[in-house]
Amino acid sequence: MNTMNFSQIVISIVLTVYSGLSIRAQSAGSDTAYILRDTIISYDSASMTETIMVRVFPVFKKVDTLPLFKLCASDPDPQECSKKYLLDCLYNYIQYPDTAKKSKVQGVVFASFIVDDHGERHHAKITRGLGYGCDEEVLRFISVLPPMMPARRKGENVAFEYSLPVKFQLKK
Repeated sequence: MNTMNFSQIVISIVLTVYSGLSIRAQSAGSDTAYILRDTIISYDSASMTETIMVRVFPVFKKVDTLPLFKLCASDPDPQECSKKYLLDCLYNYIQYPDTAKKSKVQGVVFASFIVDDHGERHHAKITRGLGYGCDEEVLRFISVLPPMMPARRKGENVAFEYSLPVKFQLKK
């Protein structure tokens, strides 16, 4: 298990109205980030002290086996099956937003999401967007992807940060 040296960690804390407290920490020069799992806040009225405990989980950027779609598990080449399935889903389920069509917006939306050590998707976000409804369409697409099997590293299931570029191009 990785031990974090807090002198080497950059922590950004973002307070937002919609998602509450979000903490992301990354060790300097590491392929591992840490994402907030849950927060426990307790208040002792006698001493008037507040204690905040956070539990984080590691998210890897380098793994031995990438996350796979569960429906590809029995395929002779599950990695290739998952790649093809994702491309098929992109071509069949991404809908070009009307506002983007009318404004003739084209380009690539870059998104990322976490596939945790149980295969669940979390923290979907746009890292570079286009607007005009394209960003929302990519987030919708990520939310409806079928179940996945987690990434593996050194024989264990681990969380993985998945990057997904989605190209929006109008037909000529």
